Amino acid sequence: MDCATEANQIKFYGNTKKLHEPGGSAINIRFIESFVITAEMGSFSKASKILNVGQATVAARVAKLEADLGRQLFVREGSNLVLNDDGQTSLEAARTALRAVKDFVEATGSGVMSEDSIRIAWTDYVSFLFQPLLLKHLDKRYSTIEFVTGTSQVVQRHLDEATVDIAISVGEVAGGQIQTRRLFCLPLKWIGAPSLLAGHVRGLSALNDQTILQYPRGTIPEKEVMQQLEDGLIQPRRIVRLDSAYSFHRAVLDGEGIALLSPAAFREELADGRVAVLPIPPATEGITFFAAYRSDIGRAMSDDVLRLMRGFIEEAGLT
Repeated sequence: MDCATEANQIKFYGNTKKLHEPGGSAINIRFIESFVITAEMGSFSKASKILNVGQATVAARVAKLEADLGRQLFVREGSNLVLNDDGQTSLEAARTALRAVKDFVEATGSGVMSEDSIRIAWTDYVSFLFQPLLLKHLDKRYSTIEFVTGTSQVVQRHLDEATVDIAISVGEVAGGQIQTRRLFCLPLKWIGAPSLLAGHVRGLSALNDQTILQYPRGTIPEKEVMQQLEDGLIQPRRIVRLDSAYSFHRAVLDGEGIALLSPAAFREELADGRVAVLPIPPATEGITFFAAYRSDIGRAMSDDVLRLMRGFIEEAGLT
């Protein structure tokens, strides 16, 4: 993998409260948003998971929108909600209204958030790098913050099931209303205590007779490392598989083995010589992480988080 790919430009916008018809009643933008998501998901229950509010709240919003418009938008078919003719006609107009709000707030440069809670799913290593920094900023915006940590497959499944607002994982997520942006590329290097290679030759053969601290089976870096060992005919003394970034960090600092990790996680330790980037070719140039979210809702929330993360990424020297 290559860390040199250009990151996508990220634009930001916040939320506004109401849209007004000239001479008419105010229509809450949340009602329009709830209508669009309910139409796409086919139920108040599924829409409530995406909007992170109660099912009754979504139903009440849609009912109030129907009352304000003076027309019914849905009919029931079994357990599903289906748009009627008026609903079908209104759906694209509703999407246009949401886009108009986005364009307006972008034009004014507003970034004010009104959501009260946020749910983020990410891989363990991203959590290790960014959670402390992100918490310091998010607690000023949200009263409830939920972090879910897992493999990329688990993280992406949470987004598919609408149990989180943002998913940060390896690989792009495609399909439906899911939008994906390249977030950053994490360079990986062989890192360990300098004493572990004392008297050893430089290069890949230095991994012979070493303890290799390895990622969980089936993950991308695990596969890359195993392929490098196989191609180089390397025979490590043992392989220890770890499932958390903290465990990797602790084991490397304790001199228990060598690991393919990000130097960004060892900035202080590299500076004071407790660990070193070893003169061994890495198994991969880096792992690219993507941020995914539903393109039709929560965009302002996602942009708020991604803007903060990009600041941290630049400080860490990642691309």
